[in-house]
Amino acid sequence: MSKQEHDWIDEVMESMQGARPAQPPADLLGRIEDRLQTEGRVVPLSRWRWAVAAAMLLIGLNLWSWSQLARSRTTAEEAGLYSQTSLISTYNLYE
Repeated sequence: MSKQEHDWIDEVMESMQGARPAQPPADLLGRIEDRLQTEGRVVPLSRWRWAVAAAMLLIGLNLWSWSQLARSRTTAEEAGLYSQTSLISTYNLYE
């Protein structure tokens, strides 16, 4: 940092010497608390129940689909669908 920048910072900081800190009005906290009491929203318990039920349904569907996928992979492996034989036995294209 250059001397000029340092002097400018010092000048700005010294200009705040006589300033008072900001003070909120004395009744501000009471007004805020009153508004919170009158305007406060409470989420009904029925909405929470619906949200939990929907989440449980989604989790259940995900678990069911995951188990079905695992079962189909096991069945496919048992049937030999994923065998290591190649589809083309010869690579001579013009025979």
